[in-house]
Amino acid sequence: MKKIILLTIMAIVLICGQSNAAEYIPPAGITAPSFGIEETYRIYDIPANRNSSLTYNQNVEGGYYTHYIDNTNSNATDTDNLYGTATVPRLTIPTTLEEGSVVELHGGPYAETSGDHGQPYLVASGSKEKPIFVKGYNNENKTEFNDYFRFRGSYIIVENIIFKGEYPAGLTIMAPCNHISVRKTEVTGLNHINQGNTFSLSPSGDDTVDFNENIVFYNNYFHDNGYPAASTEYLHNDFQISGNSREVWILDNTLLNGSEDAIHVIYYHDAKFIPDGVYIGHNTIGHYTENAIDVKPSRNVIISQNTFYGYKVADIPPDDGSDGSAVCFNYESGAPQGQTIENHYFIFNTVHNSNIGVRTEYNPVILGNQFYDINTTAVRLNGNTTTIPAYIINNTILGAKYGIFHSRGAMFYAYNNILINSSIGHIKYTTAGDRDIKNNLFLNPDGMVHVWVGGSGAKEYIGLTNLYESFKIKNCWEAVSDLISIDPNSTNFLKLKADSISVDKGVITGPLEDVYNNFYNAFGINLPSIDIDGNLRPQGTTWDLGAYEYIGSTLPQIPTGLKIVK
Repeated sequence: MKKIILLTIMAIVLICGQSNAAEYIPPAGITAPSFGIEETYRIYDIPANRNSSLTYNQNVEGGYYTHYIDNTNSNATDTDNLYGTATVPRLTIPTTLEEGSVVELHGGPYAETSGDHGQPYLVASGSKEKPIFVKGYNNENKTEFNDYFRFRGSYIIVENIIFKGEYPAGLTIMAPCNHISVRKTEVTGLNHINQGNTFSLSPSGDDTVDFNENIVFYNNYFHDNGYPAASTEYLHNDFQISGNSREVWILDNTLLNGSEDAIHVIYYHDAKFIPDGVYIGHNTIGHYTENAIDVKPSRNVIISQNTFYGYKVADIPPDDGSDGSAVCFNYESGAPQGQTIENHYFIFNTVHNSNIGVRTEYNPVILGNQFYDINTTAVRLNGNTTTIPAYIINNTILGAKYGIFHSRGAMFYAYNNILINSSIGHIKYTTAGDRDIKNNLFLNPDGMVHVWVGGSGAKEYIGLTNLYESFKIKNCWEAVSDLISIDPNSTNFLKLKADSISVDKGVITGPLEDVYNNFYNAFGINLPSIDIDGNLRPQGTTWDLGAYEYIGSTLPQIPTGLKIVK
């Protein structure tokens, strides 16, 4: 069993050999994918890496291609021209590609060439040693598609493409697929009339054996696609992660001003298995007409170190039923028989300018996040039949009407949180079920905690002295203010000062220890003991309250004059 590693930090780093500065650093708690981030088509500059059955031609920047496509070149033809060159390009992408292929796209836009959306779908059979690249010329000169690009296969990297125009456009990955990376693309200007989901994992094929697995969406830019939408019929999702999807990474993307959900994780009738292993991190997602992320029945989902904003109902036209939740976990009809909804982690994120921060119908771990400028509730736990406890630990919540609103019967733990200026109640919960509320700091203009207990006709309790042991609220603090900057323009926004009440007041045994042990048992790695800025916890005798650990004005200096003695 793995426990929280408590480190009294005095870092002395001895580096033997040269580090790889280009190595990708994944979000906290997420393992980097084994394929799709760092690979480059320049591996084929080395002849030994090439497929000997293909001819590699040098391009202008010094790399090599095997297929040259340019539908604007007057010499371009597909007739007796399987590969194409810069002199005589192909008009279209071939429908099959073998390992080691590098397809270089020029010209454009590329549009519908068959009776269905997009050209006939591509089947590409790459390998780990010889992946396939389908690429616009470079990141500064992306090649335009104004229709769908559909493919299936293995070890494929699609990059440097821009999807735009009046027609439905996007990319569909069709099962069975494995080790696919879509990166450095741009999606903009889609009007979404008859538009499907923009980037989707399709559970096609035999749903008992065919999966989309080891899929990476990295460093893509979606913007200005149907926001605000003219009507609800134009809504769609930008990333649709469907059933029969396993091990999917959505990393370092920017998604702004779109319709419906930016990321939709869903199980539905065309698939047999719920999504399993979805890792969403380092993304910035703002202004979608429904949610930034909507997670439906699934398992092993980590949402880490993202920023979400712009989900206030008044700012969301049209009224399609959205309640302005930035992120939601929806139970719907539950998982198929024999499958379990489990292991959902919402960690180290920033949520602001929204109606609701996180709304959940089952119980994720909500750890180390900050919420501010929230109209109604920062963390809302809606009722269902789940018996899995909810863990709400080390969050900082500023200015929500309710900090935590619990309306379910399952146990919930609220530990080590800071709740500031909640205009109605810091916490509200029904009398059903059980709760454990410990080591939290409640700040309010009147200097007292406000807790509501009960359903309709709930009763308000003001002040810790009125919260009896039967309510299981203990070892907490209340005050008018604390040494925390609540000015969003401050560089120290929501961070602690040395003499804050919150320093060294956290409790690390019990529920927090359970969170770390459960994470290790689910994912086989240790969840790092850090704050929202990535600083190690604890810096003192124990964890501080809230999302931030107090660091101090100076950091330990690396000693000089050290040498390695063999």
